Amino acid sequence: MSVLADVIDKKGVMPPSDLPLPKGVVLVASVEDVRVAFKEKYTATEEGTDAQIETRLRTRWSRATKAMIKFSIIGSQKPWLWFTGKEVQGMRIRGVNKVENTYVEPPSREEGDSGISDDDVSDLIGQ
Repeated sequence: MSVLADVIDKKGVMPPSDLPLPKGVVLVASVEDVRVAFKEKYTATEEGTDAQIETRLRTRWSRATKAMIKFSIIGSQKPWLWFTGKEVQGMRIRGVNKVENTYVEPPSREEGDSGISDDDVSDLIGQ
């Protein structure tokens, strides 16, 4: 996740208009850019031959992305990746504008009270 966040910060682009994204997503990242950054970050922590390292990193990449997609943390449609906006503890999500709930509960009324009188309606329509 931190690799995707870094790539969105550095190379994120506005999503193409035909990409079906959740509300609030404003930046996406190229899958290839994220994959390259992932390899650069984690290759140094691996031991073994180049082929063994490549295999382990490919497995880690696959496992991580599938799990994050399954739990709706990230979205993917080739060639793009993005954060969906779902919050993750200890992580600052990038590329998503937080959409606040703006719904305001109306005041409660007694039964039979419509909340507006005939005179109020007349005033509204100018009669």
